Amino acid sequence: MLEIIVDPRRTVNLKQAINEAISTGNYDTLYDDIRDCFTDEQIEQIEEVLESGDIGEAIDDVVSEWGAEDTDELIETLESFFAESTIEIRFEEDEDFEEEAAPGEFDYDEYAEEETETET
Repeated sequence: MLEIIVDPRRTVNLKQAINEAISTGNYDTLYDDIRDCFTDEQIEQIEEVLESGDIGEAIDDVVSEWGAEDTDELIETLESFFAESTIEIRFEEDEDFEEEAAPGEFDYDEYAEEETETET
């Protein structure tokens, strides 16, 4: 089974994008937002395992399946959909990161520096 881990920063960005799509009713950019939560390397790995070989098609299927009402529901739908193709996707969460992540106000460089200092 392929394991894909989405880092906390990308998880927060995705959740914010989902919330924005729900509040505005505009889902056009959501497809790109979902794709952007993965690194290029992760996308290549996922496409190697997917039967269709196309992550865009998979994302279309997931968004079509989703009820467009709840952020966590879409995250769970993504996890379930890819699990059917033997891809385990984990959206990592960091409570400290989420508390500081007010839309448009978060300094990602500062967060990265703090994380580096914490690890040493």
